[in-house]
Amino acid sequence: MDPRSLRVYVVTSKGFVPGRSHRDVSEAALAGGATAVQLRASELTDTRLEPLAGELAERCRAAGALFVVNDRVPVAAAVRAGSTSRYRDSTGGGANRNKLVSHPLRSPAARPKAIAVST
Repeated sequence: MDPRSLRVYVVTSKGFVPGRSHRDVSEAALAGGATAVQLRASELTDTRLEPLAGELAERCRAAGALFVVNDRVPVAAAVRAGSTSRYRDSTGGGANRNKLVSHPLRSPAARPKAIAVST
């Protein structure tokens, strides 16, 4: 995927938009023309996250948008998300999570190739 095609990249997270759920924010983003939605739901267990992620993945596919699941590779793979992301500590100590690495979900051999890194 060409990163230039990601004109509007929306991240959902608890508390970003008070009173609105991950689903609400995602649906509004897609209706507004978002080209990518990243589900960041650390407050949910995998069991609770997977149905929500599956629903949002389907809606993103229908809208032609990339869907990314934050930090949960098994959930992302189960719902056929376009990508998963995680933070990598560039200092080696674990406290400073300052590099975001996004991996496309292709074959296991292809996963180590990052498509985006931000600092």
